[in-house]
Amino acid sequence: MKLGKRSVKHMGSSILKNLDEQEFYCFSGLKQELQRRKYHAEDLEGISKSRKEDFT
Repeated sequence: MKLGKRSVKHMGSSILKNLDEQEFYCFSGLKQELQRRKYHAEDLEGISKSRKEDFT
């Protein structure tokens, strides 16, 4: 019984560890995506500004 409990507990902790790692990777991926979109938006702003300057 004690052995069974220990293995279940160990399984639970390893699953939690995996979830933490997955969340971390997911979060860092989201951060990279947000940064990429931010830069993309800044690029678009820069393009529209330069186009306005061309027209005036």
